[in-house]
Amino acid sequence: MKNIAFTLMLFALIFTACNTGGSHTKTAKGLEYTIHTKNDGPKAKIGDYLTLNMQYATENDSVIFSSYRNNRPLSFKFQETLFKGALNDGITQMAAGDSATLLVPADSIYGDRLPNFVKKGGKIKYTLSLLKVQSEQEYQAEVEAKKKSQDDADSKLINEYIAKNNLKMETAPSGLRYSIAKPGTGAMPEGNNLVVKMKYSLTLLDGKEVESSKGASVEMPMNRQVKGLRDGIALIKKGGKGKLIVPSTQAYGERQRGSVPANSVLVYDIEVDDIVEGNPVQPASSVPAKLQTTTSPAGNTSTAKLPTTMPAKQAPAKGGAKEGK
Repeated sequence: MKNIAFTLMLFALIFTACNTGGSHTKTAKGLEYTIHTKNDGPKAKIGDYLTLNMQYATENDSVIFSSYRNNRPLSFKFQETLFKGALNDGITQMAAGDSATLLVPADSIYGDRLPNFVKKGGKIKYTLSLLKVQSEQEYQAEVEAKKKSQDDADSKLINEYIAKNNLKMETAPSGLRYSIAKPGTGAMPEGNNLVVKMKYSLTLLDGKEVESSKGASVEMPMNRQVKGLRDGIALIKKGGKGKLIVPSTQAYGERQRGSVPANSVLVYDIEVDDIVEGNPVQPASSVPAKLQTTTSPAGNTSTAKLPTTMPAKQAPAKGGAKEGK
């Protein structure tokens, strides 16, 4: 069903392109682009914040990546070093509401190290729909407004959860709720490579368990955890035990993360056995995948992560236009 919807979406985009005509242009850098729908608004420029849908594929239309498929637009700050090749030139020809197809020389992306599915002199085909162009001030204002709205919604849900379960929780300045059943000792070590050895369980407000160490103590690198968990561990400290209720804006935000729905409040029950500086000694697989996070350009996890636009050096799936990883 998803494949049918994806095909219909691309067909609609192609149909629009055919009916709006578009002007085909080739630049001195070898970029070929066609603007299918053209608006009179200001064009994107370096330093703007862009929201767009993007697909890139081989010349025979085998799709390597597409944000259209799951309708997950990308939001990011447009910087000179963000994209390799001549793609920047094409984006700067677009205004909000424009859609375009760009053929970018593959060697401007890969240099001499072409993957085996791209021929020498070949091109990578990008399909773009530019949804929004904002100044930094406009973008940050929108981020703050969305965060406040979500924080208010989270706070209501958290208060209901606390009342229903007859909990006594304190509130940190960030909005994180916490209770300490057993106080820990010592200050949080400084450094970017902190590893916490702890027992934990993670549930949603409806009681559904997402992750658990099943009573075992596991090593977890702090730079791969959500902000709310990092802040909560600093409050509970080494040797401590407690409960954390993390607002969604300090967790995974508006992105679904595995079995964690978008805008989910997270409930942690943790026991901190040790906090050290250094790399975890256990394999990376011991770190719960659902507890790993990334930071968006706005400094929170609510904005979709921007994938690299350098296509991976692996052949797309055979059998036509299929989305790569």
